[in-house]
Amino acid sequence: MTETFSRQSRPGLIDRKSLGDIMLIIAGCLIVSLAGCLFEPASLSQAWAFLLPAGISAAAGLALRLLAKPDRPLVRHWDALTVVTGWLWGFFIGALPFWLLCQLTPVQALFESVSGWTTTGLSVMDVEAQSRLILFYRSFMQYCGGLGFLLMMAMLIQNRQSAALYAAEGHADWLVPNLMATARTILKIYLLFLAGGILAYMLAGVTFFDALCTTMCALSTGGFANYGASVGHWHSAAISLITIVLMIAGTTNFLILALLLKGRFRRVSRITEVRLGAVILVIATAGISLLLMDAFGLAWPAALLESLFEAVSALSTSGFSLMSYTGWPPAAIGIMIVLMLCGGGLGSTAGGIKLFRVAIASRLVTNRIMKKADPARQVLTPSITTPQRTGAISDSQFKDAAGFILLYLVIFLTGSILLAASAGCSMQDAFFEFASSLGTVGLSVGVTSAAASAGTLLIEITGMILGRLELFLVFTALITLGRRLFRPGSLN
Repeated sequence: MTETFSRQSRPGLIDRKSLGDIMLIIAGCLIVSLAGCLFEPASLSQAWAFLLPAGISAAAGLALRLLAKPDRPLVRHWDALTVVTGWLWGFFIGALPFWLLCQLTPVQALFESVSGWTTTGLSVMDVEAQSRLILFYRSFMQYCGGLGFLLMMAMLIQNRQSAALYAAEGHADWLVPNLMATARTILKIYLLFLAGGILAYMLAGVTFFDALCTTMCALSTGGFANYGASVGHWHSAAISLITIVLMIAGTTNFLILALLLKGRFRRVSRITEVRLGAVILVIATAGISLLLMDAFGLAWPAALLESLFEAVSALSTSGFSLMSYTGWPPAAIGIMIVLMLCGGGLGSTAGGIKLFRVAIASRLVTNRIMKKADPARQVLTPSITTPQRTGAISDSQFKDAAGFILLYLVIFLTGSILLAASAGCSMQDAFFEFASSLGTVGLSVGVTSAAASAGTLLIEITGMILGRLELFLVFTALITLGRRLFRPGSLN
């Protein structure tokens, strides 16, 4: 009878054991965040606001693991549903400390949590009024969010579901054939750059606490800062340059970082997305420099550093800034919007369309133009160089990139229009703000603030979630859930 019931039971929507593991990891992140009390012992009185949600998440995770049925079949795309559910749980649990301690509304607390876990960096808090425990928590959220819940799970657990979940979260960076070894190698790279960043900042005169928090946020391309003026708080060229290096490291594919650490510089210089990113940065930096020099009368060294910093921050989707965008020329704002849409490297902590897809799309456009200009001429299939190899771009890669970019731009336009209507701002400001949300960037022209309406924040929350979890993953999960609810027989 047990065997008959098992065969007739409906397939599960999610892998309960894996979801339980994610919940336990989230609980662990909250507990580790209490290390912030070491920098301000008086904040120990706030520990209950972390222990309570950690306990809830741990209890829920253990319950799911106990209820898990190893032999139960799962629906197709269970991995997408499991990943999305795990992240949503993290968003809500992560919001509780902000709600309980920071006098935020539930929507504002959720906004801060989503912005942290997705490594966006937009904020509605007065950061300079917060305890060091809260500041450390925000930074540690971004550091963990950059790694991703499934990558952290893969460091500790390896089973037959791990590889599917790891790939579903958007990772294409297998450094070695073994998943657990890959995850641990990525962590080692992450920790190496963390140590280097902290040391560099401290040599530049930054306190250990600020160095730790800023490095965690820069490497995760997060952008949360301990000061309202962001990195501009220090008014230091050396600190700005250190941050630029860390932002570039954060937006670089882990495979490329591994090659750099091995001294394979020539190989790295041939990778298509590295070359494309360098060209984009040079053009954008030059353009913004000229515009800022004309608008503010800046000397060229100051204009060049400011422009390079802002361009790297936008393209890497880090979200740090040196100055306010008030009074910036519209053309400079336009360049920043384009950079935020492009985004960083595939397989990195960055958001946006990703340079890999931009490169494929540009190859496709160039190929079609050449074919139209001279139909009789044989146009070779364009190729692309990745960290692994150089090869022709397949038809499926073209279709995936084109489909993703089209969907991304449709969501960008739709979200911008909704944001303009909700916030009552200009379309230029709406384009900037929603590009920042969808690209998980964190830069703002002032639309995002404590005074923003709940509707405005919810629109941006939606953009941040879609941007961090990859569009196809979210829509696959929604379609699978819809089929179970409205056409249950189609999933059996």
